[in-house]
Amino acid sequence: MLRTLRKSKANVAKLNRLNLQLSDTVGELRQMQQENQALLKVVTHDLRNPIGGINTIIGLMMEESGRDADDLETLQIIKSSGEVALSLIEKLLETNPEVSMTCTNVRLDLVLLECIALFDYKATLKGQIIVHQLDEATVYANRSELIRVVGNLLANAIKFSPFESKIFLSMDVFEEEIEVAVRDQGAGIPKDKRKTIFDMDSGPGELGTDGEKSFGIGLSISKKILRAYNGTIGFRDVEGGGTEFYFVLPLVNEQIFD
Repeated sequence: MLRTLRKSKANVAKLNRLNLQLSDTVGELRQMQQENQALLKVVTHDLRNPIGGINTIIGLMMEESGRDADDLETLQIIKSSGEVALSLIEKLLETNPEVSMTCTNVRLDLVLLECIALFDYKATLKGQIIVHQLDEATVYANRSELIRVVGNLLANAIKFSPFESKIFLSMDVFEEEIEVAVRDQGAGIPKDKRKTIFDMDSGPGELGTDGEKSFGIGLSISKKILRAYNGTIGFRDVEGGGTEFYFVLPLVNEQIFD
């Protein structure tokens, strides 16, 4: 009996060790799954805007007079393919990294002008106007990721602003930093979203003024990008209605840029 008891205790100890190893493995697998899901959300979210832009431009091309039947058929195929891609992206976003790209000195005002050009067509479809006030300024960052940040803010402003309204994009250059702000004339941020609006798992947001879906990911992506450049992001209410999202980045000394 004593021998059996000792053997039983040894088996229990061995089983406990195996359980601990199994628990650690399950924890690692769960963490990997969460990281993969986050990466998938980032990729699909960033594909959504350019594919949507292509579809819109194709639609405008199809409305132009003078196109023959073959051209229209080709354009329709492209448009249908884009719609399928958008549908798949939205399903991925509904079911469900840190920055490591090369940085250089970047003229932020030129990046902002490029973003305005990219999103002007979306604003025009809702009768909106993007008004800007920019100054020449240089920051140290990755140009394409700055476009992602500003693009996310402009896309949200267009999405949540009323038809026939104005969206304001401005810059304030200080001694050591620069602030970029995007102001809309929407209904503002719901109280239950204010504390988690920059979290990856904040969940779907409100529908846009034209029924556009919101997946609550773009602001989280922007926060990660800006944090890598020692920047910050936030929002504030606008007197008379609307919200102003802003981000701050360190300013590059003009002598360094030269």
